[in-house]
Amino acid sequence: MRKFLEKFLYPLGLKQKLMLFVLIIIIFIVMENAFIIKRDYNILSNYKKDNNSYSKISLLKKTIRMNNQYLNDYLDESVLKETQTFNESTLKILSNFNDTGYKAFDVINEIEKNSIIQEEYLLIHAIKNAFDIYRDEANVTIRQYNDNITTNQYKVNRMYNYIIIYIDQLLEQSSKAINEQYSNLFYYWNKTTKTTIIVVITLIAIITFIGIFFSDYLTKNIKQIIRMQTKIATGELEMKTYNTDLPDEMGELNRSLNNMQISIKKKIDHLNEKAIMEKRLHQEQLINLEMQKSLDNAKYAMLQSQINPHFLFNTLNIICRKAMFQDSEEAVRLIQALSELFRHTLMDVSECVSLKKELEVIEKYMYIQKTRYGDRIEFNIDNRCSNMDILIPPLILQPMVENAIIHGLENKEENGKLTICIEDTSLSVIVTIIDDGVGIDEEKIKNIMNDKRKLHDGNSKSIGIINVKNRMRLFTKREDCFCIKSKLNEGTSVEFIFPK
Repeated sequence: MRKFLEKFLYPLGLKQKLMLFVLIIIIFIVMENAFIIKRDYNILSNYKKDNNSYSKISLLKKTIRMNNQYLNDYLDESVLKETQTFNESTLKILSNFNDTGYKAFDVINEIEKNSIIQEEYLLIHAIKNAFDIYRDEANVTIRQYNDNITTNQYKVNRMYNYIIIYIDQLLEQSSKAINEQYSNLFYYWNKTTKTTIIVVITLIAIITFIGIFFSDYLTKNIKQIIRMQTKIATGELEMKTYNTDLPDEMGELNRSLNNMQISIKKKIDHLNEKAIMEKRLHQEQLINLEMQKSLDNAKYAMLQSQINPHFLFNTLNIICRKAMFQDSEEAVRLIQALSELFRHTLMDVSECVSLKKELEVIEKYMYIQKTRYGDRIEFNIDNRCSNMDILIPPLILQPMVENAIIHGLENKEENGKLTICIEDTSLSVIVTIIDDGVGIDEEKIKNIMNDKRKLHDGNSKSIGIINVKNRMRLFTKREDCFCIKSKLNEGTSVEFIFPK
């Protein structure tokens, strides 16, 4: 492409090149105008989108009305017959009730997905929650047929009226947005159209005039300058220019060319030296990065190996006692669970595991601990995360679960509770380990988070928490990825933040 352009432009004179330049400018102006028109088209599309949103809300209102009508038809028919019987008529009404309910949920979810205004989002969220409660109450009324069916029907219909009020508010909000978008559209359209026409005409006239003027003036002496530039382009940087004594711009241009060739030669020499230095610097940076990566891997492996012996001792102690005082089948199951845990700990430290796999390991660990403590510990997982395939460091959660049991719940006189909460946000997955044990002193938490507890002070509790904290920071490259909150005699919560 470059050779073709050079071949095409080379035989043209300066006047033709300037005219070509003017033509290119005109093309760019036309393209700019086309871009503005395209942007206006996008505004029209947004207006159409708002209309579509209004239609969806109207459809939602119609669907919920039909759903409530089917419910009342079914309940009225049941009251008339004084019994809850299922025949072809009632079954058809129930089927229509369920179908319109599912359709309403689909429309609600679609409106919520496309909602970008906060007021609209809050209203559709309120509608969604209210309709969900309305459906639950309606299903209870249908299933638990009794003498209070009229009272229950009134309660459900009152909830339906609240939903209709919310929908009417949402329709009003959508209508305001459509009217505002419509006004802005036509105001902007008229303004930009007039401005664009004036600017385009003015620019075309100015550029055309300047192009013709300079092309006539410069072509007189440009051939001589072209010959000089050709020699510079071929690398003849030691030549002397001529006609430097001209009093006009052409003489000044010749003098500038002479200075330019000297400057180019110096810059080429400087660039060659700089390229050599940058190459050496780049090689040194690669070596430093490789060394830093090796150091991080070594630190990671050391921190993981410090946790495993503590976990191994506690687990083997549980299995030993069960094997001595109970049947061998349970001991076999415990050993199988332990073997799965060992397989997990033998993973390469540079590899990661999914959050789902890590939770499976914790469940096997809790199976062993439940065998030991029985009903003294209640264990739950509150999973509200849809992205369970996110990768995390292996054995990052289990040490804190073990710490919660041994140091938080074991010393508690009454029964304890351990909960793992998993939440999904737009930027990260948050895992929180919560226990209602004896808690941790606030001063100890500050010492642990500030690394004031050293690994040689003999406090295994501090060692485990510090190691987990350091592993998290090595893995996420963030300081706020690990947090501990605790109150004495109330419990402790440990929060992990894994970026997506």
